[in-house]
Amino acid sequence: MGLDLLITGTGDQDQAVVEHRDHVRQGHATVVDALGRSTTYGYNAAGRRITETNPLGLVNTTVYEETSNRIAAVVDPLGNRTTYTYDLAGQERSRQDARGGRVTFTYIATGKLQSIQNELGSITTTIYDAVGSPRTVLDANGWLKTYVYDDLRRNTAIQYGDGTRVTFGYDALGNRVLMRDETGTTTYAY
Repeated sequence: MGLDLLITGTGDQDQAVVEHRDHVRQGHATVVDALGRSTTYGYNAAGRRITETNPLGLVNTTVYEETSNRIAAVVDPLGNRTTYTYDLAGQERSRQDARGGRVTFTYIATGKLQSIQNELGSITTTIYDAVGSPRTVLDANGWLKTYVYDDLRRNTAIQYGDGTRVTFGYDALGNRVLMRDETGTTTYAY
């Protein structure tokens, strides 16, 4: 049997994580928020999350394909089942909820996500540059987002269709240390 371990500083600043696992990797992890509400995650012998119990005691259950680590279905507390399908490369091709709502995914030859069609038929499309970084994203609502990179392939800006722009700065190690938008500047320390 393993010991309970209290990890501080994980998640939001007011969140703590308590995790217990035994020698066969079965166990649970509990996340406690600032108000003392607990969400508990249960794991099987393979270390895959199989249950999520929210603060009200309601359980979502995850079912995996027998031959892979891919999720086959998620069942909510009312028994509603969302199912997943994959292509031969293991990429998610579709997701269908209990009401029949279906989301589909397409990929480019390199395996990167090209488009997502939501339940209403609206499509989000991503176009990549020559080295495989996202260049533009046109979302299901018609909003365009353009990514800008420096010579080191770091994302230095995102330009939105309405003219707003977010810029990013990096330190010598490539860590993002700055984000600037119309509301001000956010700095990060490592």
